[in-house]
Amino acid sequence: MFASILRELNYLRSNKWDLCMVTLIPTFIIFLFSSMFYAGKAEHLPIAIIDQDQSELSRNIGKYLSLN
Repeated sequence: MFASILRELNYLRSNKWDLCMVTLIPTFIIFLFSSMFYAGKAEHLPIAIIDQDQSELSRNIGKYLSLN
């Protein structure tokens, strides 16, 4: 197990692109998602409803969503 870890670390040390892929890019993604949710709960977001069956239930759901 230890030999495998050393082999991977040596590989990453010699391949800078792979080192970037396993360290910097995940760090950037974590930062991106945490900044999106930093403000808290998302409210009053625009949505689109495609009512293909035009049933009474789907119309009621559309009305309910438009009021809230």
